[in-house]
This record gives sequence, C-alpha cells and structure tokens, in this order.
Amino acid sequence: MKKLALCLVILLVAFAVFQGPAFAKLVSGKVSAVDTAANVIEIARMNPTTNAEEKVKVGVDDKTTYAGVANVSEIKGGEYVMVMADQDSATGNWKASSVRVSKI
Repeated sequence: MKKLALCLVILLVAFAVFQGPAFAKLVSGKVSAVDTAANVIEIARMNPTTNAEEKVKVGVDDKTTYAGVANVSEIKGGEYVMVMADQDSATGNWKASSVRVSKI
C-alpha cells in the first residue's frame, strides 16, 4: 500500500512539474479599430463557443512579428487579420506574438 501511495505522489509531482508549454490561440477576423498609441488592435470576430459576434482587443509590443505589414501603424480598419495571441488568465487581456494581415 505504501508503494502505491508513493507512486501516486511521484506521479502527481511529475504532472505538476512537467506540464506542457502554453500554446497561443488564433484570434482572427476583421479589424474594427487600431489604437497605435496604446498598441492595441480591436478585432471583430465570431465567438467560437457562442457563435455571437464580439470585439476582442489584442495588445502588441516590440516582440510581436508581422506579415503583410511592417508594424501596427500600417494596419487599417476593415482588413482581415490572423493573430496568434496568449490570453492572461488573471486579467483576460490578449497579447499578440504574431499578426498576419490579409488584403482580401
């Protein structure tokens, strides 16, 4: 019985220590606003859970990479974007690691 308990403790510790890395999520849709002063892109998208339209604000910084534009100031309202971003679980804020602009 002690061996089983020890194995369970080791297993639980292994899960706690060796959790996999967090993965960025795709946020895509049409740009509804760009605030270059605050480095924020507002994206109108369909919520994947409720299928209701929502606006999501995604922050960018000097580590954000871009495709289709050189930086956030070149992004215009109405353009379609695909953003890889992480959401802070405590604040709910989104932070982009990459932004791809499609000129459709």
